[in-house]
Amino acid sequence: MKKLFVTLIMLCLIFLNHTSSFASNNPVNSQYQQINNLSNDKEKITALVELYFNLYNDGLKNLENIDWDILFNENTNTKLFKDVYSYDLDYNKLYGVKLDSFNNHIKYNDIILSDNEATVDLSFGANIKYAHLKGITTQVSNVNYIFKFRKMDSLWKITGIDTDRYGVSSLKQKFNVNSLIELKEDEKIELDNYFNDLRNTAALSKRNIDSNKNAKTDSSQSLDNNSQIKDSNITPAATVNYTSSNGASYARKYGKAGPSYFYNISGNDCTNFVSQCVWAGYGGWDPSGDTNGVNAQRVSNKFRMTSNWYAGSGGGLSNWENVNSFYSYVTTNTGVGPKGTGYEIGKSPSSFNYGQISKGNVLQGWPSYYTTYLHSIYISDVLYPGDPLEILYCGHTSNVTDQILTEFTKWVGSAGKMRGIRFTSASY
Repeated sequence: MKKLFVTLIMLCLIFLNHTSSFASNNPVNSQYQQINNLSNDKEKITALVELYFNLYNDGLKNLENIDWDILFNENTNTKLFKDVYSYDLDYNKLYGVKLDSFNNHIKYNDIILSDNEATVDLSFGANIKYAHLKGITTQVSNVNYIFKFRKMDSLWKITGIDTDRYGVSSLKQKFNVNSLIELKEDEKIELDNYFNDLRNTAALSKRNIDSNKNAKTDSSQSLDNNSQIKDSNITPAATVNYTSSNGASYARKYGKAGPSYFYNISGNDCTNFVSQCVWAGYGGWDPSGDTNGVNAQRVSNKFRMTSNWYAGSGGGLSNWENVNSFYSYVTTNTGVGPKGTGYEIGKSPSSFNYGQISKGNVLQGWPSYYTTYLHSIYISDVLYPGDPLEILYCGHTSNVTDQILTEFTKWVGSAGKMRGIRFTSASY
């Protein structure tokens, strides 16, 4: 009996030692403990924010799960952000996407500390290199976040996150809230259904892409960096070619932040930026004219704009800045100004023919629970026709440069819709 008792004691000690060793070897737990040993609360809060973003991208680099419970206080909102990461991870595993390297940068707009609570307002960005894209750096910038913290038993925990990150922010519309922090306990099941739908759509889309990856269409003429799209129905003397390389150069230069001679629509700048890229494609922008005032003067004079499609530093028309007005205008325009043709209209991500996409095109989409097109992006390059992992885009809100197309399509969902616009020469 005594021998059995000693054996049980030894087993308990081994178990406790193993548990202690596991906790100390857990890198998330170790970093969290180090942060909570810092000298003041502001340092702790900012270090926890940076740990969150580093863990997120490091997990996507190594394709591994993260123990978020160490950082989060459990509620519907924090469950959402754990689900967002889980979906990002599963999606990247399905499509074979890995981060090769990343460099996060955070701008703190405001930090409010009050007793045992804190609120952090920040803008997030990152320079990312994907393992499958050699020599290309994807830039993400101006993604707004609000973090809520509470000190519990002398340890700070994240209690809520809000963001305008594309895809995630549209859940505010789905749940009719102004902030994702307002999500309620009884909405957890609906969140589960939402992410299940996204996963099912992602799997269907992957099968569609694999079966159509090698499809090529006549639209591939614009893949050349110096392509000039022409339309034989326009009188040659009045023709202005659409040069996709000029539009792409503008998109890359100003994907992070637009020039001062154009205004910025806070939180809703996507189509305003796309119109600027199309304007550049029609020769409105001189690549060497930013430092000598040429482009500012062109915008002031509405060069390569029309009475129905223009903008400047003080604002622009609906046809320039609204998703659906822009589409209606460019696809029905028979007079002067930009001329576009819609394709794959109303297709879901799982039925869309990605082989139709070429550089200089515009894509628009809406998530499952919307009833109208919501977002516009500009295609900056097509490295391999038909493969959205090698189709790059630039866009605003959130601001991205040379992002892979799957970061756009992954949030559309089964009932969501997409459409493309390709441009030809126009009269001005």
